[in-house]
Amino acid sequence: MQDDANAALCVIVDPLCNALLIKRVENKNDPWSGQIAFPGGHRKVEESLLECSLREAYEEVGIRPEGKPEFELGIVAPGNRPEVHVKPFVFRVGSKPDVRINPNEVKEARWVNLLSLKKAKQFVEGATREVYLVDNWVIWGLTMRVIDDLLRACRKLDSS
Repeated sequence: MQDDANAALCVIVDPLCNALLIKRVENKNDPWSGQIAFPGGHRKVEESLLECSLREAYEEVGIRPEGKPEFELGIVAPGNRPEVHVKPFVFRVGSKPDVRINPNEVKEARWVNLLSLKKAKQFVEGATREVYLVDNWVIWGLTMRVIDDLLRACRKLDSS
């Protein structure tokens, strides 16, 4: 199934269930310009999806998680680019590492407590959508679906 993916995310979570999210820079050539996301991007021909995930995290926020991922989530595709198949890798860190954003790709990075998120309705990109609101950030689409998958996976792990 991983071979079906052509992009990867690096989901970095601390012990208190805070996840590192980024706000992408505004760029007219980026279909996800200005959106909230996890560090990630397209896989290069010579790299595995896991290597892609780690490379993108280092390039975007200066973090290279050590060891193996805690777990992987299922492949997801963005609504505006269904040909892009994204594999999220979840890494737990003992404490929040220092974040060094790459200003060419990332406008802002924040640690967001996933357990405190509540869904709301918001008008986004021409339609009323289900979203998460975090201060002035609107989290929706693929990022919201990854968060939902991550919360379901964490609940399963906690109950086993």
